Amino acid sequence: LFPYTTLFRSLAEQAIDLWLTLRNLPAELEMSSAHPTAIEARSKALNDFDWRDSNGSPIKALPFSLHYQNGPSEAWPPRHMKDFNRVISLIQALVVSLVAFCTAARQSEIAGAKDTELQTSGDRFHSRTYKMVGQIGGAPRDWPLHPVAVRALVIQQKLSRSLRPAGTDHLWTMLF
Repeated sequence: LFPYTTLFRSLAEQAIDLWLTLRNLPAELEMSSAHPTAIEARSKALNDFDWRDSNGSPIKALPFSLHYQNGPSEAWPPRHMKDFNRVISLIQALVVSLVAFCTAARQSEIAGAKDTELQTSGDRFHSRTYKMVGQIGGAPRDWPLHPVAVRALVIQQKLSRSLRPAGTDHLWTMLF
């Protein structure tokens, strides 16, 4: 669980907060995201951000490699917005895989999860199951979770609540 704990204890939440801010920066500057000034402003904000681990120490490098545009690197933060987008995609993918590892739930059970308060109350993952259930639409089901997976779900909820359309409650979201 080493990369997971490092990512979810130290990086994920601040990375998502910064990413959401950087996504809105071109609109605040009243220009397109492809405008050179917007690109430069986002890169500057990304590189000037004060990254701290869960103990308050500065983060300058990772204890594992990430695959950026120019190949694998332990450097942190990514230098370009395109690489930072990959990090955010990786965070969501790691949440999905961590939940899958902890629960052994089927793909449909994981994909069908809703973002409700029930999702992070206690140490269980809530969704619907369809296998061996004698009713149309399946039945509610929950699975036990490791504490790191519970933390990951809280982070996923923050990400999905920031991006999904109003009136929807799906847990997983398209990032771009």
